[in-house]
Amino acid sequence: MKNTGTLLTVGGVILTVVGVSTLINSTTTTTVNGSGQNQTTSSGNAVGGAIAYVLGVACVGSGVPLWIVGAHAQKKYLRKLEAVTIGVNLNERNKGLTLRYRF
Repeated sequence: MKNTGTLLTVGGVILTVVGVSTLINSTTTTTVNGSGQNQTTSSGNAVGGAIAYVLGVACVGSGVPLWIVGAHAQKKYLRKLEAVTIGVNLNERNKGLTLRYRF
């Protein structure tokens, strides 16, 4: 969960930056003729920039909570794992493995 959240957040930030820069560099020019006819020309890819921006914001919005919850869960499970110990007894009387779980 933590890794997925990290990837979504980083990818979302990159997509957002690419989307915003594409939108800024896209221009639309409208030429008005004297006869009442308008001609519109576009340069750049404004639709692609808008899609990249929206997807980037969605990825950041879902990635940050996943990253936070995953980090919290990881700490919780690491604490539980530290409570378990495995040992080996090499005494002649008590040979074998031991498993301990501390509460």
